[in-house]
Formats: sequence, C-alpha cells, structure tokens
Amino acid sequence: MMSSEEIAPSSELGRLHCLSLQGSSQALEACLGLFAPWVRGGRENPETDSSSGHKLELYIAAQDQTEVEAAWESWQAEALPAIQHVTRRWSQVPDRDWQLQWREHFTPLQVTENITIVPEWDQVSRAPVLVRICPGMAFGTGHHATTRLVIRRLESLGCQAQRILDLGTGSGILAIVAAKLGASHVVAVDNDPSCEENLLANLKLNGLGNQVEFMLGDASLWNDFNVDLVLANIHRSSIFALLEQFSRSDSGARVVVSGLLKEEGSLLRDLCRRLNLVLAQIDEEEDWFCALVSRLGDDHRSQGEIN
Repeated sequence: MMSSEEIAPSSELGRLHCLSLQGSSQALEACLGLFAPWVRGGRENPETDSSSGHKLELYIAAQDQTEVEAAWESWQAEALPAIQHVTRRWSQVPDRDWQLQWREHFTPLQVTENITIVPEWDQVSRAPVLVRICPGMAFGTGHHATTRLVIRRLESLGCQAQRILDLGTGSGILAIVAAKLGASHVVAVDNDPSCEENLLANLKLNGLGNQVEFMLGDASLWNDFNVDLVLANIHRSSIFALLEQFSRSDSGARVVVSGLLKEEGSLLRDLCRRLNLVLAQIDEEEDWFCALVSRLGDDHRSQGEIN
C-alpha cells in the first residue's frame, strides 16, 4: 500500500472535484507530491483491481481544476516520467462523512527514533518528540516521503536557538517539529489563508504559542532570508523561483529543499551551478530526494558538496 496522505476535505471549502489517478504505486506517489499545492484531501482506493494498477483519489477545489489541468499538460510536454503511464479522470465529489473515513487512515507515524507524528485523538503513543496533528484542510500529516525527509534533516542539523522559515507550511507540521526541537522562532508561510486557522489549532494541540508565527505569502516570491534555516517542501517550480531569490540575497542561511523527484536532480544541480549556490547532503526516499543549499563562500558550507 502507498504511504499517501489521508486528508479530510472541510465542508467549508466549497465544491470539490475528485481527480482519480491510476498507475503504479511509485508513479502515484510521485503524482501526490506534484499535485500537493492543490490537494484538499485524498485517499488510496482499496477497491482497485491490482492487475490494472493502483488508484489514487485527490480532492481539489473546483475553481482549481483549470490550473491543475494546465500543470498536467506542462508536465506532459516536459515528458516527465512520473506521469507518462498514469491515467486521470475528473468527477464531482459526492457528500460523504469524510471525517470518519479519514480517521480510519491517519495512524501514528514514527519518523525517527525520537520523532513520532500522531493524530490529535491519539492518547496512547509516547515519544521524546511527539507531534499531534489535525490537518483539516491543509496538506501535511507526515505520511509523505518529502515531509519525512525534511523532518530527518531538521533533526540532523539541529534547531536549538535557530530562526526557521517554513515556506509552504500547510498544516504546520514542519514548523511544529522545528519548534519542538528547540528553534527560537519559526515563521510559517503559506499562500492559502485557510492554513492559518489550521496551524493555530495544531500549535494549541502541541502546547506551542509565540514560537511560531504565521504569514500569508507566496514561497516563489519570498525574498526575506534573515533566518538561520529555510524549509522549502514545495513544488519544483516554486523551489527554483525561491532559489533565484535566495541567490540574490546576502543571507547566510541554509535552505532545505524537498518535493523534488530523483529524476529532477540534474535540473537542480544545473540551477545551483548557474546561481553559484552550493548543493550538498542529498537524502533519498522512494522516488524523492531532499538537499541542502547554501550560498557560495558562506562560512557554514556543508561537507558533502556535490556541485
């Protein structure tokens, strides 16, 4: 079974459409990451005939369908391998008890020896760093490889007394992990206003207050890097636009980028060479990879430089 995010659409979101994708498990994992900016809910369909591949249902706001289709056409034009053998079909989402269905799938997830993600109703799990999440309308329960990669990198880098910028925060899971690992202040940014209420609810669940600040903004246009560490678990185009902005700054920050397929690694390497950025410390899981980026000449350049 795929380790896909299981997120319940909110009745306040308005009309939803279902994008049904069918293909191999690996291909659908890749598609889940690609469509993450638009996803408002989703599940793997257990009724799919295994001989015809797996089926993933993604719930997307009706007004976003045109933008999603344009992105799909763009990826096809690029001949992105992840979608070459995936079929898609749109339908309107019927009224169902989403909350009950979603709760059945969101189970505790141990990301590292110390860090475990649990749903808000879990009163049994114990861990040195226990993160409670109610994702609501926002994307992020930790069950996708791109999120797990960033969490592991956060732990390995250390957050004690660090200023953290989390771009594309969604449910706020990465911001919360950073705060629980000792960050002095975290700025959580998203272009979806609904994320603020969701983030505040999750902060309350985790006993966090002024450590995390929400800001409404577009990650691809962000140009304030007066922090120690930037987290960017976002779509490829937004990552590349962000790095363009970062390269023009005088920031000494490091940027953790995730949300990229392994096959897109060469594109990131080429971009970093062109922008005189240092690309290092690549981690991989399933079809995805996570890397650390810094400006050329910064004193804290990481070992393992590859460009």
